[in-house]
Amino acid sequence: MPDDKKLYFNASALPAPSYEYVCWYDVMGTKSHLTQSHKKAANFFVKIHLAALLASQNMENVRLYPVMDGLYVTAQSQQAILSFSHHFMMILINNFCAESENKYRFLVRGSLAFGPVTHGDQITTTCTREMNENYRCSLLLGMPVIQSYISEKGASPFGVFIHESARAFSPENTSPLSGIWYRWWREEDQKQIKDLTNCIVEYFDWSEKNSLEFEYPIDDLRRHRDIALSYFNIQSDLEASK
Repeated sequence: MPDDKKLYFNASALPAPSYEYVCWYDVMGTKSHLTQSHKKAANFFVKIHLAALLASQNMENVRLYPVMDGLYVTAQSQQAILSFSHHFMMILINNFCAESENKYRFLVRGSLAFGPVTHGDQITTTCTREMNENYRCSLLLGMPVIQSYISEKGASPFGVFIHESARAFSPENTSPLSGIWYRWWREEDQKQIKDLTNCIVEYFDWSEKNSLEFEYPIDDLRRHRDIALSYFNIQSDLEASK
């Protein structure tokens, strides 16, 4: 191939990566939503981005990278990424509980990793002259990007899984996170969490009765329900109420 046909990028000119938290969040059941209805999928997908924009207001240390059915969130500070998770999930569970019909409800989950990343705005003209600024700034490169994506399957609906990278490493003067799940709610959120536990049990009961129509494989449904029951300690709550 002639030299003038080669794509040029000088990776050696990239600055040193920054070590940051990367969290991937997405709407569960994307394939099913898209095959059922374009408008239904759009309704769910746009709402997760609306929630992210609301949660990130006045949070200067958090950056968002939207993708069709989800988004990556980055922050150098552990406090910032965990604070975002709290606000983001609170908005989503309030929306979930406010819906009166289960067919209009949607589930979200996420996973958190830590490691070296390069943001697109760090790609200078020394690296390449062939990329416009808007496109370049939409890029996010790094190992925790894929680590958060592939480990998301271990999260509960409305939960956050902690990848081993965030359990082993952390920013200076900060302790690594512990456990495989980050339970993001706070003491003052108990009423909303109680409302969610009631709604999520109702949602999975409805989903099981309608799993064929809404293309929710029964094995996946039951696995997701079991994880949610454990994550939110719903079984203990139900037993205590008997």
